[in-house]
Amino acid sequence: MRNLGAATRTLRTGFLGFLVACVIVIATPATTASQLTWIDTSDRDAVIDAFEAEYSNPIPDIGWIGGDLESCEAGISSQGYRRLTIRRVNYYRAMAGVVAGVVEDYGYSQLAHETAMMMSAQNELSHDPSPDYRCYSQDGHTGAANSNLYLGRSGPRAIDGYIEDPGDSNTDVGHRSTILHPPTKRMGVGNVAASDNGREANALWVFDDQVFGETNNEARPRVREDRRFVAWPPRGFVPRELVYPRWSITMADADFSEANVTMFRHFDEAPGLVALNVVDRVGAPGHVPLPAIVWEPEIDPSADEDTYYTVIVRDIKAPDGRSTIPPITYTVKVLGAEPANLRSTPDVLGAVGRINMSNL
Repeated sequence: MRNLGAATRTLRTGFLGFLVACVIVIATPATTASQLTWIDTSDRDAVIDAFEAEYSNPIPDIGWIGGDLESCEAGISSQGYRRLTIRRVNYYRAMAGVVAGVVEDYGYSQLAHETAMMMSAQNELSHDPSPDYRCYSQDGHTGAANSNLYLGRSGPRAIDGYIEDPGDSNTDVGHRSTILHPPTKRMGVGNVAASDNGREANALWVFDDQVFGETNNEARPRVREDRRFVAWPPRGFVPRELVYPRWSITMADADFSEANVTMFRHFDEAPGLVALNVVDRVGAPGHVPLPAIVWEPEIDPSADEDTYYTVIVRDIKAPDGRSTIPPITYTVKVLGAEPANLRSTPDVLGAVGRINMSNL
């Protein structure tokens, strides 16, 4: 895995070089009015119904057609498998309160398959792979600069892993932030099946030509929160298997460099303070992923009963870095009933790259 500086430089050139190249878009799934809105997380039954609709059906085989690591043929995963991957992206977006109408851009997906093949063949993740990578290509390099990368999972399971974002190199939860980035409209999906020559792999192209929409006041998409922050886990009811160890907030018009987080668990008698560790404060306005604060609370999400946690984020500065904006407060209601067993430790997640609007 490369450091963030190397990844940043690659993302700037790779993103610019490819903005005008992809014009083929496959709407997978077809965008409907209901997909453009979010899940009402204040409605417990609605949250359970949406979770069961997303996770109750088995995930099909990858359907990797024409791919072969030995001869460096990237092939293509089945349209159905890619459709389910985009569907999982939109499920998380709908839960987080951002527009859940992302569609697949087939041009992005073609390059993402080249990228996934390189990572699998090399058995290593990099957003700036060198020419000595096995199965290296410039297309694969461009995909690496613009994608979340995964070894050990593909398809919808990789999306679960990106949202969890575990590992010492991922304290900034950049994979999560790019998937939940409000302006994004198109993504690409590249999957490679496990074989004797390499591991299962995924590349999810996340930087489309709307990537800076959140920094443009006139073009900002709707979000559920009036303050325009995006939290995971979000406000309201959340299945406990999707309450990962790292909690986060991203917000375009914020400077979290001196922010602090307080959490309370609700008891019958009185709220109890939750011990936590802030593990990262990310970025500044004008960057993608957006500015964020990330913390790890000491909680047990496996309780049988619903458990409520109130989050208060204080000492947030305005983009000018001088004035302070009001605290953000919301309550997460962790569902006590376990609908499915999703928890497992992902094998490898690559550090996410960054691009800076001021340097494009």
